[in-house]
Amino acid sequence: MIKKIFLGVLIAGVFLFGVSGALGQKSSIYEELEDLEKALVKLLDLLEEEDEEEVPETETKTEGIPEWFTFNRNLSRGSRGSDVKYLQIVFNKDTATKVSEFGAGSPGNETEFFGPATFNAAKRFQQKYANEVLKPVGLSYPTGFVGSSTRAKLNAILRGEFTIVPSSPPSLPSPPPPEPDPEPDPDPDPDPDPDPDPDPEPDPDPSTTADSCAGQTSFIDIRDNQRYNMIEIGSQCWMAENLNYATDGSWCYENNTANCDNYGRLYSFETAKDICPSRWTLPSDADFKELEKHLGISQTEADGGGWRGSGEGDELKSQSGWDGSNLSGFSALPAGGREMDGSFNGLEDGTSFWTSSDLRTSVWSRSLYSGRTGINRTLLSKENAISVRCIKMY
Repeated sequence: MIKKIFLGVLIAGVFLFGVSGALGQKSSIYEELEDLEKALVKLLDLLEEEDEEEVPETETKTEGIPEWFTFNRNLSRGSRGSDVKYLQIVFNKDTATKVSEFGAGSPGNETEFFGPATFNAAKRFQQKYANEVLKPVGLSYPTGFVGSSTRAKLNAILRGEFTIVPSSPPSLPSPPPPEPDPEPDPDPDPDPDPDPDPDPEPDPDPSTTADSCAGQTSFIDIRDNQRYNMIEIGSQCWMAENLNYATDGSWCYENNTANCDNYGRLYSFETAKDICPSRWTLPSDADFKELEKHLGISQTEADGGGWRGSGEGDELKSQSGWDGSNLSGFSALPAGGREMDGSFNGLEDGTSFWTSSDLRTSVWSRSLYSGRTGINRTLLSKENAISVRCIKMY
């Protein structure tokens, strides 16, 4: 723009000079003016070409995203909103993180729903920028959860502080990595004679599967005199409500006690592993698999990661608060969770439960989301805080 203004002044100056000269000279001045005009046209062409080679102002912005926008809330599967659409737009700027080649989520067809394709794109984004996104929070594999470190990288891109260099999709480590050895048995007394199968299903702890609830429908936690409903599912006896025992390392959603009353407390893993009442315990990954198989998930599918099943999740969800059938009586509520940075996310959208199966820095968990009918088996950082359901011991 400055160059064009300069050129306009130059043309005007030459024109005035030429006219004033013409008033005092003979007609030959017109020939000189014609030569000057040709020279100016060439100069204009050169300046236009130079403008085209410059990086336009919009290069540091992202088309389709308002200039004022920043990612300021955590996003995960099931999230909805314009920020999800902007997230997909950023992902679609790179072949390594493109949400979809065609249809919903593809370039020009971004949506406001954080579904499986966005989840996978988020994992590829985190893996590509692992040194800036994963390592600062102690993770060695991508989670697909858009938390503080992922948002910081995204906002740097929006501010023009970082230029995306498109690349091939990165290889993603499986969460967990392929296991040459049997899955760790979290039970204190492992079987001394391991199964020769290279990846056997850990035997469920018999103390949590015998006699089930013995006809009881509720019990009182003598630590604070709270009463909890209990439900028999197959050969297991589960609490039919989230634990709500107040202690260090636990929180009410958004620090609002009313949320504790409605949804129970959110616990860090270090607190959760020893928080269940007497004669109850935190269920293992194997315990959850037994529950899932009773609902209809096959052994092979139960052993897999990610979303499994096609209706079993709805059977665990309460009929109130979201889209569950609660055929199992488990009565799961969309309690949300607390992130590593202390923020809260997901109330009325989803819920997650700890297991006792600890894999060093991460722990197996189970998640349910609105709009998803299955059950998600995934690893979470111990620094998150989520709900606890206890299972009966005998």
